[in-house]
Amino acid sequence: MADGPFVAEQAARTTNGTAPRTRVVDPGAAASFLAGLSVEVLGPLLGDPAAVDLLRRLGLRTVGAFAELDGSVVAARFGADGVRAHRLARGVDEQRLQRREAPRS
Repeated sequence: MADGPFVAEQAARTTNGTAPRTRVVDPGAAASFLAGLSVEVLGPLLGDPAAVDLLRRLGLRTVGAFAELDGSVVAARFGADGVRAHRLARGVDEQRLQRREAPRS
């Protein structure tokens, strides 16, 4: 559970896989939660398979390190996909989760 879908997905992926648990990322804590995660989680957002490798070669190993970059530098190198990834890395997600009922089986 989190403020937005990206953080909620990352929280779900970091739960203990051996027992059903719900991980809650407190409101406003998205950036601090994401900061320690590997830049690998940004790969699908960046739209370029080589982007994560480039980030690693630049010494950026965590989402927090990516979030600390200047936004104009990210935009110049990674374009619109990079800007979106950078905003999400900083905990800014305009897309909010919407409550819905689980399908009945």
